[in-house]
Order: sequence, then C-alpha cells, then structure tokens
Amino acid sequence: MPATFGQPTVVSIVKQLESGMELQELNLTNNAGVQMRPAESMATLSAALKQHDCVKVLVLKHCGLNDDAAAEIGAFLAENQTLQELDLEHNNISSVGAIALADGLRANIGLRQINMLHQQGASAFGEVCLERYQEMLGTNVTLTKILWRLQSRKSFALTKLITRNVEIWRRIAAGRGDYVDMLPDHLRESPPRVLTDKCPPQSCFGPPALESQQFDAKAATPDTNSTSIDEKDQEASYIALPFFNDQEACAPEKMKPKSVLEDHSLCFFDSDVRESRSER
Repeated sequence: MPATFGQPTVVSIVKQLESGMELQELNLTNNAGVQMRPAESMATLSAALKQHDCVKVLVLKHCGLNDDAAAEIGAFLAENQTLQELDLEHNNISSVGAIALADGLRANIGLRQINMLHQQGASAFGEVCLERYQEMLGTNVTLTKILWRLQSRKSFALTKLITRNVEIWRRIAAGRGDYVDMLPDHLRESPPRVLTDKCPPQSCFGPPALESQQFDAKAATPDTNSTSIDEKDQEASYIALPFFNDQEACAPEKMKPKSVLEDHSLCFFDSDVRESRSER
C-alpha cells in the first residue's frame, strides 16, 4: 500500500499529547513519517505515551514496522497499563520482534488484544515464539485475544491459556469471585489488583489444585445461572482454528479433520474478527 502523505507526524502527535489533548484512539495506518523511520518513530511515540497514558487503542497497520520497532513497542508495553488494543497488522515483524512484544507483555496488565496478522517476510511464527508466549501467559492474565499466524504442533497449549484468560474475565464481568481458582498457582494467594479492583476474589474449591488440573479449555462455557452480561461478552469464547487462508480462517463449518492438516498454524477469533474479515 502506497504511503499516505499529509497525515500528522509523530512529532505533531507528541505535541498534542503534551498540550493535554485526551486521545482515546490513535490511528497511524500507512503513515509516511513512520514508514521512513519506524524504530525511531516508535521510540518517540512510546516515550510520549508513557507520560500521557490516555490512549486505549493504537493502530499501526501498514507502517513498515520492523523488529527494532517492535522492541520499542515491547519496552513501552512493559510500563504502560492503559493501552487495551494494539493493531500491528501488515508490517515487517518476524519472530524476533514478536518475542520482544511477549517480553513486554510479561509485566503488562492493560492490553486485551494484539493483532500481528500478515507480516511480510514471516509466513508464520514458529515454536520458539510460541514458547515465549506460553511463558508470558504464565503470568499475564489480561490478554484475551491474539491474532496471528502460528505454525506449531503445540499451538493448542497456547489456546488453552488464552481461553483461561477469557473465562477469568467472563466470571469477573458476571460478578463471580471464583476466578481465583483459575489463576496460575503463584497468583492465587495474592491475585493481581487489576482483577480484585473489579471483583473481590473468592476461592470456592478449598486448597488450590495443581495448575495442570485447574482448567479444561473445553469447560469454558457460559454459566446460565450467573449474572447476565452483554451479548459481546457472551460471544467471547475463543476458538482455535487451523489457518488455511483468509477466507477459511474464521469459518468453523469449513474445519478440516485434524488428521489431514499439514499446517498447524492457528488464529483466535470472535464475532469482531468475523465482522472485520467480512468487510475486506
């Protein structure tokens, strides 16, 4: 996609933030200034967003972001707890950059969704990348959506961790404090404040079970007896699908039997993703 000139530069955006302007969403899609200096632009923008934490949605599609730029974003995520959605679709981020993002997400308690689909030069992220995201999700209980192409025979282990986070937040939305028993072992005694501030914790099952026994992804179905939540939250049960192509990635009825799959990559999706794909 050709660069779009005439858009605000990173420097002008920083000045807006410093002037006190409250930007809830910042969209720099196809920004020519960022494309010319991706790492430098992300360093400048990250420094500003660390001091002015008002932006909740950051869209950086088609910005030519490379691994160095991803490293700057990862360092930003380790400190910023306000950003909730990060869209990095259509860039040049490889497994190296994706791992840098995972390292930043270890200490993050704000981001709910990250999109890393369609990276040029990286057809799919691999085993090493998956392992780092598994390690990150051993502590991170707030990330509930990852959009990417992952090629790994262990991909469903990651799906289970994401589904665990979705279920934790579903219970919190319903006012159920029994989410404690789904947390990683080391977080149960003192749950993260980002959870307890929204819903007081309550352990309902006595002594903690082993982490390997605490949660079955297949059991993450809505409880009809719980407090009702809005329709979007009810549809937030994430499904891992074999990723064949853009048209088939989010069509459950087109799933092929696992025995015939050659590509073990996957994507997570919900109704939002189906809508976004239908618009393309």
